[in-house]
Amino acid sequence: ACPVWTASNHDVGRFPTRWCGGDQRKIRLALLVLATLPGAMVLYYGDEIGMTDVDVPLGLQQDKMSRGSTGAGWDGNRDRARTPMQWDDSANAGFTTAAAPWLPAGDSAAVSVAGQRDDPDSVLSLCRELIGIRRAEAGGQIASYRALPAPPDCWAYCAGELTVLANFSGRPVTCHDPGGPVLLSTSGTARAAADGIALAPWQGIIARAADG
Repeated sequence: ACPVWTASNHDVGRFPTRWCGGDQRKIRLALLVLATLPGAMVLYYGDEIGMTDVDVPLGLQQDKMSRGSTGAGWDGNRDRARTPMQWDDSANAGFTTAAAPWLPAGDSAAVSVAGQRDDPDSVLSLCRELIGIRRAEAGGQIASYRALPAPPDCWAYCAGELTVLANFSGRPVTCHDPGGPVLLSTSGTARAAADGIALAPWQGIIARAADG
């Protein structure tokens, strides 16, 4: 059996809204965990650029089952996560040349593939790095998993020969030193601390395990 990890879909909405409230730090951290847990990773279209749900006006909603719903998750209107892929900041987010798509596009001036493609600090670039690490380290196999001690509101684990440290809080924390070089950080550079490694609020890192 192979675990399959996904965070967004056309029913429950997009994780950048549901879990992260549009906060780029949280989006990047969620993607890091999604990409490093052993098993298969599923990216719903737009996850790779941090697309958020779109507030679709009642008059433009198409999904009959959830029409008029206003909640989040299963209780919300499902059209909010079915809007056009935001390719660029042209009309209709570059999704179609038709006068209007079946659902309105989100704010593609703020978030789009074109706007992130050449930005080394973008969510899209982070996703590319994460996928590259997955391919290089897992090689299509299911890595082993081992939980590690971690401070409150943090998650630390070994996935194969990698150590993942994730700070799910709005305060700095100090985690144990993974012992090997840091391969990726979701934000800035992880700083060494007297008794480990310091993580900024909502920061995660992937490091080589000490014995990897």
